[in-house]
Amino acid sequence: MEIRPARIEDAAAACEVLRRSILELCVADHRGDPAILEHWLANKTPETVAAWIRRPENYVLVATEGDAILAVGAVTGQGEITLNYVSPDVRFRGVSRALVAGLEDKARACGNDTCTLISTETARRFYRAAGYVEQGPPKSSFGSSLAWPMAKRIAPEPVLRTRASLRADLQALGLRAGDIVMVHAAMRRVGRLLGGPDALIGALLDAVGPTGTVLAYTDWEADHEALLDADGRIPPAWRGHVPPFDPVASRAARGNGVLAEFVRTTPGALRSGNPGASVAAIGARAAWLTADHPLDYGYGAGSPLARLVQAGGRVLMAGAPLDTMTLLHHAEHLARIPGKRVRRGEVPFATPEGVRWRMTEEFETAIPVVPGLDEDCFAAIVRDFLANGRGAHGHVGAAPSVLVDAAPICAFAVAWLEDRAGG
Repeated sequence: MEIRPARIEDAAAACEVLRRSILELCVADHRGDPAILEHWLANKTPETVAAWIRRPENYVLVATEGDAILAVGAVTGQGEITLNYVSPDVRFRGVSRALVAGLEDKARACGNDTCTLISTETARRFYRAAGYVEQGPPKSSFGSSLAWPMAKRIAPEPVLRTRASLRADLQALGLRAGDIVMVHAAMRRVGRLLGGPDALIGALLDAVGPTGTVLAYTDWEADHEALLDADGRIPPAWRGHVPPFDPVASRAARGNGVLAEFVRTTPGALRSGNPGASVAAIGARAAWLTADHPLDYGYGAGSPLARLVQAGGRVLMAGAPLDTMTLLHHAEHLARIPGKRVRRGEVPFATPEGVRWRMTEEFETAIPVVPGLDEDCFAAIVRDFLANGRGAHGHVGAAPSVLVDAAPICAFAVAWLEDRAGG
């Protein structure tokens, strides 16, 4: 297979690939609707394709095998991919992937550091897998309402990113001085950093400034929960062996990634007192956010999450899976839905007088709060919120990232949960 520039004599065969690809592969978009197909295919003629090939600053590429044209793509001098269609005869053979790589190379050669495109619903998963990130809600295109703006950074990756470059990324995403921001980050997706996770924490603090605050969900290593009996109590033989929760010393849960522990141990950080719902915060309002955290129902009223919403805070997902947005546990607490699962269990607390055991009670957070909700319902909530045009999209380092306002997404999640599980 060869990827090469299209020639005028390719126009008829390339047009046939375009029309067959739309008719046979894009059924999820046109649904066989004659009006949509008429609109979509109207300019897919040999004459129009030949004009695209001739047009300056429009680069049409074809994938060929012998004399056969397998796929057709085009990219502008500004880095917008306007065509990427594969023959149904060679689908799932890697042809589209090779063609997109060729289009990206051409865009890069034109001096672009980003490729943009409008994806069909059919191609949406393909582009996500290729590193493209959705840039907002679907737009009307192709005669259909399901056309997704997407973008991908194609500039060569720096060997190491710095605190200053990360600050620029955060500011481009919309983080501002005075913001209170809760951060979830997949550090491997952010990329190699000069200074490691501390560089990202420093960049966050630089972006929000001396009047802002950065916080992270810490939780703790509650290994003892595997020992709880049916009543939520620890067998007497184990009680002397379980390390107690100390907000100053207890590690953040390993499952939350490395950033939470780095935030917790940053000089000046404060941590709230509910073990499983604990957060660590740095900055102007850290004391207010972490004070007096209720030991029962620690994701509800009076919690750091409730205060984040109250203060008009924000949530940053820097490469983190959307289903890890901890704020949505606050929405679960607020939602008026019947049959919420409740978890009860003893927790040891470190006190000046020694270890004190206390029975705690909380809505279930390890699985959906009520039966019947999908395991990935948090991700679905965030995707639906973003599909309505809410939130900002961009990159932090190499990580596709999303920045949302806490109050609107919490209210959206409450309504979403009540609509689907309200009884």
